[in-house]
Amino acid sequence: MTGHSGVSQIWGNPLYDWVAMSEDGFDWWTRRFRTVLELVDVIRVDHFSGFVVAWHIPPGAESSAEGEWFYGPGASLFGMLEKKLGTLPIVAEALEPVHFEEAKAILELLEFSSTRVLQFAFRGKKGSPHRPEFYPYNSVAYTGTHDTDTAAGWFASLELEERERVLDYFGNGLEEINWLFIRRALASASDLSIIPLQDVLGLGREARMNAPGRAVGQWEWRCPPELLTAGLAGRLAELTRHSGR
Repeated sequence: MTGHSGVSQIWGNPLYDWVAMSEDGFDWWTRRFRTVLELVDVIRVDHFSGFVVAWHIPPGAESSAEGEWFYGPGASLFGMLEKKLGTLPIVAEALEPVHFEEAKAILELLEFSSTRVLQFAFRGKKGSPHRPEFYPYNSVAYTGTHDTDTAAGWFASLELEERERVLDYFGNGLEEINWLFIRRALASASDLSIIPLQDVLGLGREARMNAPGRAVGQWEWRCPPELLTAGLAGRLAELTRHSGR
């Protein structure tokens, strides 16, 4: 079975027999992508790194640390899919720090858009690919995703010193953190910017969509219609115009 590449979770997903799948030209994947493309215009592939290398955990393992790395089909799968289906409108999530460079090289080869998440810009080294100043054009800028806290919730969880460092980065403590995030994401070089509604509304942790590793209470947040005001729409529209989006 597969687990998270950070070896912290056991997901229980079955393994793919990539050798057998390659022998029929990845027919199952071709049918799957063809069906998805009948429903949507753009496909977001979560954990794209898993197609490059994945952490395999033996059945019955009590800890994800018992696994080992196995390489997947990488570019060969998507090259075959594009031969059959044409250019694929894919946004690839490749966030894992382990094997990131390998996934990045394949994304560049395939010319797929990759995700960048502003909340991740402030952890680790300053050269993080999630720092807005490093966003390539062929990327999608997020303030946060379905798997992260809201911008306000994330900021509230930080220690005082960390909060000061974040505000110092933006050089402006006058706006709420969610609007600082929105402004920076929209102003980035990314071809596309996606802002979760919770961040537009400035909501806290109570509006978080999903917490990885938790089995209950997920995807329950709903937006009350009265929160969608003309003033809020106008503020977002103004930033959208100023950023040329």
